[in-house]
Amino acid sequence: MESQKRVIRVRTISDYVDVRLRISAVYPCLDSGAIVEDCSVPASVWNDPAFRKMRTACNLCVSYVNDVFSYAKESQAGEFSNIVTVHRLVHDMELEQALAASIEMNDRVVADYLEAKRVLCDRHVITRPTRRYIRLMENWMRGNFDWYHQQRTDRYTQYLTTAIPA
Repeated sequence: MESQKRVIRVRTISDYVDVRLRISAVYPCLDSGAIVEDCSVPASVWNDPAFRKMRTACNLCVSYVNDVFSYAKESQAGEFSNIVTVHRLVHDMELEQALAASIEMNDRVVADYLEAKRVLCDRHVITRPTRRYIRLMENWMRGNFDWYHQQRTDRYTQYLTTAIPA
């Protein structure tokens, strides 16, 4: 599905979000990290809608940050599975507008994450394993941004969106 979506235009932002949530490696990576870090989240927390919202927001944050920084490379490769590209196609936006809209979407999912965390903490006594899982999510969201922004990776150096001349 991911390969198909890379070259087939999506028609709506919600279609793109749905695909991102289904194909992203964020969930299995978080779960692998939880195993390694021994973060056994109690079922009452795991099944809480606020915790699910936190996981969803984490997934989208990581995905959107990747999309913003990788837009230039993916666009040059003719890929359509990128939130910036989707904004450009769906809303007929110029690049600057599409980047701003994508960043705004990321800001919203981070705000959603923080609100869901507040709700979760109001509903539950947060155990050490749960705190560790929350730290995994927050570290990944921040770390993904730092990895690209600080150019600690050569993955997109040649095409880094933030390096596009104005």
